[in-house]
Amino acid sequence: MKEAILYTLKICITTFAVTVPVTMAIGIGYISLMMALNPSNFNFSFNLGFIDVAVFTAITALFILFKLNKTASNKKQNDKNNLLRQAFVPIFIFILYLLIAGKLQGVPIDNFLFSYSPMFVIMFFCMKLFPLYTENLFLSNENNELPTSAQ
Repeated sequence: MKEAILYTLKICITTFAVTVPVTMAIGIGYISLMMALNPSNFNFSFNLGFIDVAVFTAITALFILFKLNKTASNKKQNDKNNLLRQAFVPIFIFILYLLIAGKLQGVPIDNFLFSYSPMFVIMFFCMKLFPLYTENLFLSNENNELPTSAQ
């Protein structure tokens, strides 16, 4: 369970810390691209509140802990693959939260994509990047001996 909590903390802290700067960089890049094209009727806005990022991070943390607690610990690689296949569940729950809270009313699809899709992509990237279980090289053999170099 300790490894599951560490895995969850790595994903959630990284997602929470990286989401806002990446979203701002994408938004500024899109606005500067549109200014270079100089359209006559240009209107664009994106909003990503810290509360929304915190809610998504909490939903993701609860989902990961629930799924890792539910699966058996003897299938270490299958746990991560299974978790990655079902990682759309927190996204759907978060979109339901946005719908219930009324934060998607009158929001065009491009504003929704520029505001929230970087957060989803960062979560997937972190889930793929960080290892689920740590392998200890010093305790990997049966006799708990230090590994020796091949001669």
